[in-house]
Amino acid sequence: MPKARSPNREKAFELYKTHGGKIDLVEIAEQLNLPAGTIRGWKNKDRWKERLNGTLQKNMERSQPKKHGGQPGNKNAVGHKPSTPKGNLNALKRGAYQTIYTQFLPEEEQRIYEQMPSDSDMDEEIKLLRLKISANSGRIGHKNQ
Repeated sequence: MPKARSPNREKAFELYKTHGGKIDLVEIAEQLNLPAGTIRGWKNKDRWKERLNGTLQKNMERSQPKKHGGQPGNKNAVGHKPSTPKGNLNALKRGAYQTIYTQFLPEEEQRIYEQMPSDSDMDEEIKLLRLKISANSGRIGHKNQ
């Protein structure tokens, strides 16, 4: 539970207000028998100047939502082309996540695929997985040589 607010805090503001903000904080501190640093802290935390001038804003929300993105008129990305050619496989490490389409397989892999027996859709998936395994083992074999 937070500590109770000191009754001297409002008294200090009232003294500040009656003098129109033209009183030294040290004088307020002397009148209330408090340290000057305490009064200085209250003045900043409670925003005495804004309260005195009537410019204290209670609602701090933006009137318009903040726009996202780059600065208006920024031309840095104009004409930018991707740095890699379309369809490159640089990010492909071992082929485990590569999608295989039978019509795009090399001839040797198509021949292996067609030789595998199949009876259902599940068998087609198994054939593709076996093909992936054999292609990956071939890639690994090339790296080790």
